[in-house]
Amino acid sequence: MEIYPEFFTYFTSAGTESVLTLYLNPTFGTAPVYSSVNSATSVVDYSTTASVITGGTPLFTFFEVGGLAFSINLFDQAVILEPGDVLVIAARTLSGMNTAYASLSWSERF
Repeated sequence: MEIYPEFFTYFTSAGTESVLTLYLNPTFGTAPVYSSVNSATSVVDYSTTASVITGGTPLFTFFEVGGLAFSINLFDQAVILEPGDVLVIAARTLSGMNTAYASLSWSERF
């Protein structure tokens, strides 16, 4: 089973600039709590509980101007996730606080 990330979309609700990095297989400060996307149709799990990561391989870094949505085509970047891989979307503001919204679409090939 391989997972092919296709599109990444990001939006913030305030006018604060953000830096986003997609990491492959980082280490977590505390163990994430995972939920299944849909155990009947997908092998993908997700978590929104981790707050500290270290290490891993940074795949892409993006800068976002506060309040503007953007999408990145990851399919053209040939990112392939193998069983056991963890893909992390890490975001931080350059100043102040912000509410961030992110989505990732993918295809699963059996």
